[in-house]
Amino acid sequence: MDERFDVPRAIRRMAPKNAATAAVFRESQQLAYGVVTNVSVTGACIVTDSRLSPGSNVDLKLSFYHQPDLYEVGARVVWNRRGGAREKGFEGLQLHGVHFTLASAVLKSRLHALLGSEEFVDVYRPSATEFDVLQNALSGELDELGSKIDETTGDET
Repeated sequence: MDERFDVPRAIRRMAPKNAATAAVFRESQQLAYGVVTNVSVTGACIVTDSRLSPGSNVDLKLSFYHQPDLYEVGARVVWNRRGGAREKGFEGLQLHGVHFTLASAVLKSRLHALLGSEEFVDVYRPSATEFDVLQNALSGELDELGSKIDETTGDET
C-alpha cells in the first residue's frame, strides 16, 4: 500500500509479511477490530470498519503471526481517512494512524526485536538523502540569512 506523509518520518516503519491484527478498546469496551498495515516502535497504521476519532485515547491489543503474546499498548488516534482505490483491499474501510502513548520499556524492546525479524519488510526507512535534499534546497537562503545576521551584528561567520 502506498502512503503519503505530510512530513518526513524519522522512525523506520515496517509492514508485516503475515497476518497482524489490532483489537481497539476504550476502557473495557471494544470499539473496533482490524488489521495492522504498518508499525514502528512509536505507532502504527490500522484498518478497521469503524471510524475512530482523531485525538481519542485507546488501548490496543496487537497480535502478530507466530507471536504467542499480545502487544498491549495505550495509543492516541492521530489521523483517520476512508480507504480509496489506491489502498487495494481496503476500499471503503477506515485507515487510522495511532501514536503509542503508554508503552513500557519492555514492550518497546519486544517490538523493536520483532520489527527487526524476517517477518517484516520496510515500508519507510529514513535516510540522510532527505536531509541532504532539504539542505541543498535551502542553501542559498541560509547563506543569505547568515549574511544578514553578519551585517546586523557586525560579525563574520
